[in-house]
Amino acid sequence: SACDAKSISQIHYLDPVARKPLPPGENGKPMGQIKLSRKKGILVAQWSPPHVHRGVPITEFENFLSRVIDHPKVWEMCEDIDIDGTCTIMDKGPTCKIRNMYDANRFIVKPEAAVVDASYAELRTSYGPASVFVSHVWAETAEHTKQAISKMHQWMRSQTNARTSLAEGNVDGMSSFRVWFCTICNNQSRVVEELGEDVYYSPFAQVLRSSMVAQVALVSPFRALNRKWCNYEFCLSRFEGKTVLMLTMD
Repeated sequence: SACDAKSISQIHYLDPVARKPLPPGENGKPMGQIKLSRKKGILVAQWSPPHVHRGVPITEFENFLSRVIDHPKVWEMCEDIDIDGTCTIMDKGPTCKIRNMYDANRFIVKPEAAVVDASYAELRTSYGPASVFVSHVWAETAEHTKQAISKMHQWMRSQTNARTSLAEGNVDGMSSFRVWFCTICNNQSRVVEELGEDVYYSPFAQVLRSSMVAQVALVSPFRALNRKWCNYEFCLSRFEGKTVLMLTMD
């Protein structure tokens, strides 16, 4: 799903912080916000990009998933959620292969990014305009998600290289290819605030309506389409004329 109430908890920022929205750009496009924080008595001003510009280079996204899978610490009291919704509490070490986005959010995203009022993408990646929106279920394992994304990456690389002349000297047509993945592209300290009261103006809908996003990748589609959020994303993507890719581990 896009997000889940169980993934949202009170965040205590490391420093005092305030935000000011920037005026809309051409054709009313969002321009992000200016974030003001005070660090050791110094006032720091930073640009917080709009959601459509928080796309993560696909190789950096794969690296993030590898980090979730291989993190050396044992993550205690984690949720393991079966496809039927059954939840089991367990410890997850680096070799268990069943860490999911609830775990990643709790042990990586929140302590590294949310505590400074930012998305993981803003702090840890070379973010930019997203090309592909990734729809997924938070309970899906990072291992399965990485396998699916890696296969999509390989397929898109072959499609891009087939259309690119070697005479142009482009050894990798995927250099600017970025994905939008809510766990790391949303500010997990402001999920409820950013969702707002109208889903049509939520970050997910803004990105799906962006002209820069041409494709939507649905990870584990049989599982994802059991969730309302993923159904909404699928329907909106079809309405907006996006190409929908069904990603499986097979």
